[in-house]
This record gives sequence, structure tokens and C-alpha cells, in this order.
Amino acid sequence: MFGLFTETDTEFTEENAVLTAKSDANGIFFFDDIRFGKWIVKELAPAEGFVANDTVFPIDVTTDGAVIEINAENRHIYGMVHTTKVDKDYPDNLLAGAIFEIYMDVDGNKEFNADVDTLVGEMVEYEPGLYELENLRYGGYFLYEKQAPVNYVKDDAYHYFAIVNDGEMVEVENEAGIGFINNHMVGNLKIVKSSSDGRVEGFSFRVTGENYDEVFKTDANGEILIEGLRIGKYTVTEVEDEVSAGYKRPDPVEVELVADETLTVNVHNDKITIEEPPKTGDNSNMGLWFGLLMLSCLGMVGTVIYGRRRRREDAEV
Repeated sequence: MFGLFTETDTEFTEENAVLTAKSDANGIFFFDDIRFGKWIVKELAPAEGFVANDTVFPIDVTTDGAVIEINAENRHIYGMVHTTKVDKDYPDNLLAGAIFEIYMDVDGNKEFNADVDTLVGEMVEYEPGLYELENLRYGGYFLYEKQAPVNYVKDDAYHYFAIVNDGEMVEVENEAGIGFINNHMVGNLKIVKSSSDGRVEGFSFRVTGENYDEVFKTDANGEILIEGLRIGKYTVTEVEDEVSAGYKRPDPVEVELVADETLTVNVHNDKITIEEPPKTGDNSNMGLWFGLLMLSCLGMVGTVIYGRRRRREDAEV
């Protein structure tokens, strides 16, 4: 829309204009039967998707029937899209290695249609976890995660956004206020306990990994099941406590979980037995042995006394 104003006008609005006109499909507009004198032509509103032209066009009607031409150009509105890739469990952890595609919403219905909507390009990862694509012309688009970072679950949705204002940056998130999140792939860890004496309940095990450190106890069946554990490497260690005392604890076990599977760790304990020292005699008849010992001592005393008497008698003779 364009407006015709007097040469003294300073406020260029539709309400203040002497005449208004809209350009046709060929971009042409007319003001007919303008009186002699000086005037101003000013664009009041651009066509949809274009930046307004702020140029003030002065014209001067000096002859009857004159045709005065002006050339007003508009450029397209352009903007950019941006997203921040984060770990759902640790939002401060930015994730590198994702691939995002941008599709134009050709039919304008805000619903992705693979037969109609066209691929514009891939976003650029300009820093780890930060992605953007510039020079998107006015209109609707879809952001699609073609590839998730390693060990993360891909988001299969097509996220609609629109470029409306010139130079704007549109932030696309699948978790409002946080960013474009991904769930880490998970698996399950099962610990099965056995022992030489059959006791299996109440034994404690410590499971450690990256950003993970938890202690669990075996149930009545001697089992521990940890579900939804992020895939990766872990160490399973039996805890030394009053329950495991008296058992020979096994060495820590290192395992690696894979997605959507249950890894079983079998742990066995042998009961520690203390051997009694060998017996050197039978104490069941201690009274008898003590009596015999006393008789032996008396016999020795009698022999000594008799020996002394005999020696005195020999000396007298």
C-alpha cells in the first residue's frame, strides 16, 4: 500500500493520506487525477514477506496529463533458526554430533508433508551443541533431527517454526526453556547372588559409572535389577559390611551396558571356615591320668628315701 501526501505532511499514515493505492499482481499502482503542485508518495505497508521501503518520493505535477513514474523496491524478510542440543538428565551438558535438517512448509498448513515440503538445508554446528542456519526467507519451516548424538535417542518429530520479522533469530526447542533435549540410551543391569552356604539375601553391591554411584541390596532371591540405566561402562563391587563378613568377597566386576538389553552379573561367595587346631590327647579321663601321675610321683619319692637309707646302712657297716 502506498499513500499520497501533501508536500508539508510529516506524518505518513493511512488515515493522514490524501489517496491510497495497492500494487497489483505486476507490482503496479496508480494515483489518478492529481492536481497541479508538489506531492509526496510514501509506502505505508509492504507486501507480505517483504521489508518496508522507507524512501520518501517527492513528485511535482507541472503539466496537464503528465505521467510520473517512481520505482520502489522491497527486499525479502530473512531470518535464522537456532537450537541448543542438551542431555535431558544433565541440561548443562551440551551434545555435539547431531544433524538437523530444515524443510520449508510449502503448502503452509504447518503439518509436515514429505510429498510437498522441501528440504532447505542442514544446520551448522558452529560450537559443540549449538546449531544454526541463516538466510531463511519469510515463511514457515520444520526442524527435523536427522541424526542424534552418539548413544542418544533421536527425536522423530518435525518441529514447526516461522520467520516473520526481518533479522530475527528463532529458537526451536522440544523442551520449553531448556533446549532441544535427547534421552540417553538405556539398558538394564541384573546382579544374581549365590553363596556356598545358601545365604543370598541382604548383600550390598555398589554400582559406579560416569556420573553414577549407587548402592543396592539383594532381595530374598539374591537378585538386584536396575532398570533404565544409561548405557556405558560400570563397576560392580560387593560392599564389605556385617552381612558379607565371614565370606570371601569376589573382585570388582567391570561391565558395559548396551541399549535395550539386560546384562546379568553372577556373583558367588564362599563361606570362610576356621579349622580347629589338632587335638594332642583325650581329656575325657583327666582324673585317671592325674591319679596315675600322683602315684608315679609318690613312687619316685619312695625310691629316693629308700636309696638314702640304704646308703646310711652301708656307711655304718
